[in-house]
Amino acid sequence: MKMKLSYIVLTLLMSLASFSQETIAGKVVDKDTKEALIGSHILNLTRVQGVSADKEGVFYIDVSINDTIMITRVGYKTLRLAVSKDLISSKGMSGEIDFYLSPKIEKLEEVEIRSHNLVGVLELDAKSFPKRVQNRVHINGLAQTYEIGKPAPVNYGSIGSAIFTPVDFLYAKFGKKPKQMKKIKELKKSKELRHLLKGRFDREYMLEYLKITDRELTDILESCNYSEFFIKRANDLQIIDAVIECYENYKALQNGDL
Repeated sequence: MKMKLSYIVLTLLMSLASFSQETIAGKVVDKDTKEALIGSHILNLTRVQGVSADKEGVFYIDVSINDTIMITRVGYKTLRLAVSKDLISSKGMSGEIDFYLSPKIEKLEEVEIRSHNLVGVLELDAKSFPKRVQNRVHINGLAQTYEIGKPAPVNYGSIGSAIFTPVDFLYAKFGKKPKQMKKIKELKKSKELRHLLKGRFDREYMLEYLKITDRELTDILESCNYSEFFIKRANDLQIIDAVIECYENYKALQNGDL
């Protein structure tokens, strides 16, 4: 009996140890040049905690076994990895864990520029303008732009139904189990993360938490009456505020509060 009890206590202690939190020291470096990557962003996705690397590329962050951390820097591929005992024990002589980022090679697409002689009459200009190349036409001297053709429909395969509007899609995904939406809200609570998000424009953190594509995010914001200018120019913190407001308004509407 005593042996069985001891085994249970030992098992519990080992379980607690595996979930215990500790602070790790890391260094973000270029995989090719081995140079320190100053200002890299490190986010513990599980705990919604973030820090930035200092001038030596070094950072300190709290983690537990099985947490997921995400390391990003402009011009480099994002690194995502799960925290394991092996990772924590891989410290070098300096006591830091080295994290290597690979440069991101941006592929430049060929752009073909054509001139179109527009006369200022919508019915005539619409016929001469190539459809499906650009959805809007601007006529010199007029502030207004005009729609040409129809935008291609978007397939929301992750929900599996074409009847949803983009906001329905957001609510259907998080209305009953808003755990991920709560994490989006938590991103705003940390002063460090708020500062980080103000300087980001890639939407990567939000897409990671919501598990949606950039196209789906754009459609959600458009359906909430946010302008194309805002969607393209807003920083990540502003985008997060917009999605939360959109979600809360829709939830209130569904509940009959509006």
